[in-house]
Amino acid sequence: MPGLRSIRLALTVLLALCTAAFAGPRSEIKFGLFSTEAWETMWPNWEQFLAAQSAALGVQVTAYYAPTYGALVDAMARNEVQIAWLGNKAAVEAVARANAEVFAQIAKKEGETDYDSQLIVHADSPLRSLEDVLKCGRSLDFGIGDPNSTSGYLAPATYIFAAEGIDPQTCFKSVHTANHEANAVAVAGRKLDVATFNSDEMERLTVAKPAMVKQIRVIWSSPPLPLDPLVWRKDLDPSIKVKLCKFFLGYGRFGTAEENAAARAALSKLLWVPFHPSWNGQLLTVQILEATKKLVAAPEADREAAIAGVAKLAEQRTKAASGIAQKLADAFLVAERSGDRAGMSNIMETLAAGYAAMQ
Repeated sequence: MPGLRSIRLALTVLLALCTAAFAGPRSEIKFGLFSTEAWETMWPNWEQFLAAQSAALGVQVTAYYAPTYGALVDAMARNEVQIAWLGNKAAVEAVARANAEVFAQIAKKEGETDYDSQLIVHADSPLRSLEDVLKCGRSLDFGIGDPNSTSGYLAPATYIFAAEGIDPQTCFKSVHTANHEANAVAVAGRKLDVATFNSDEMERLTVAKPAMVKQIRVIWSSPPLPLDPLVWRKDLDPSIKVKLCKFFLGYGRFGTAEENAAARAALSKLLWVPFHPSWNGQLLTVQILEATKKLVAAPEADREAAIAGVAKLAEQRTKAASGIAQKLADAFLVAERSGDRAGMSNIMETLAAGYAAMQ
């Protein structure tokens, strides 16, 4: 494709110059997973995928289970985890303090890369709307997500509580923190009156526990949020980064017909389709959410600086949308939709070299 040859040349030179700054080869790579459901349910869906990674990398890839996003980011900061599937808010934290960067994004059927935060109630609940929930008579038991969860915590905190100037601790009878599935189970079992959830987990739950889903009703949905990123430590060996990039972007796309079918079947167990290329720019939407939440709560003396901070992030997102990384990511997906496998392969090689050269 036009311009890719010169970009690839520049990235190849940069990669050669940067190689010495990376950690050496590893005998094992830990893939960090935060369970939003019971680990026993989650593991079989990951086993085939991790085995395929191990074969592609020539290095054993094993799962590292963390009970919270914070624990997973901490493990990455200690280099106990080298790759992780994170929510966007947790990925922002990982980039800030765990030497991490985004390299891919999960995708849903039809190539969707967005989902919604939700508030759920029991199907028979008298609560019909957000306004009913925010009457704040201290009569409701409320469930919120992990503090590092985008949909379980940040989105409702920004779009609902910060926007309305409401403190959940004084609004509700009680506030309980748990993962998505635990909140859904509690709502279905009438132990919570209302809780945060999301459309992605609702899809998972519909497959895994359809009877329970019938006991749940959504009463609020947020504006679209970007689906989760995959992150790695920036100091991974460049050769491993290249292999990882090619594995993630090629999985379900560049094998034989039988290999692609098996890969897509493994992804379908996770309710995903082949991954999309991505980079740290996808985190700007969540950073804007976080900054907006702080802006709403800022005292008058700090509001001008807070407004400027939100505006700066919005400007960065606008620039990122037309930057080289985003253009390459978009071009990859355009080539896929048009059936241009040679173009996809060329762009994948360029992206792999670029990711590997980043520090």
